[in-house]
Amino acid sequence: AGLPELTDDWADNLLRVARSQLGRGESERNYTVADDGATRNGITRYGQWYGNPYGDWSSMFVMFCLHYAEIPQNALPRSPGVYNMMRLLQDAQIFLRPDENMGSSGNLLFLDTDKNKNADRIVIVCEYKDKEFTVIGGDWENEVAKVTIPDTDPGILGYVNIRQLQEDWKAREVADSSEPTVPD
Repeated sequence: AGLPELTDDWADNLLRVARSQLGRGESERNYTVADDGATRNGITRYGQWYGNPYGDWSSMFVMFCLHYAEIPQNALPRSPGVYNMMRLLQDAQIFLRPDENMGSSGNLLFLDTDKNKNADRIVIVCEYKDKEFTVIGGDWENEVAKVTIPDTDPGILGYVNIRQLQEDWKAREVADSSEPTVPD
């Protein structure tokens, strides 16, 4: 419930779905306690959707948005772990190092927020303005939130350009459909 109407633009659809989820978060009444004995991991709709109701959900939120934005999984590999998802995208050669194009709306940014040189958060770019990214991310202080990140943040590891991905995908579909068929 509450999902938006979609267009033909993957990046726009991804943002529409992400925006529709702003403010949703972890349950405060239905939770498990982490191994440290103090941290509460509340159940989320994104974890339930994925099958890991109490898990870290930064990547599961983005996977949920990709799914409901109808971006084909074989166009953009997915994983519930942020670092593993980044590795899958690197292997598929669609993960890009930071450059002047990473601020396009609908792009996925991979962040290292704990400064250990590994991606631990994935967010969706809303806009880039005045040398800051406005992004939407899941599991941001236990909810889906819109936050700003300076473009000089050393934790920005790279990104996926969703519009370029869609262009490449469509070009591949056209090329595949124009190949001659061999009669039996």
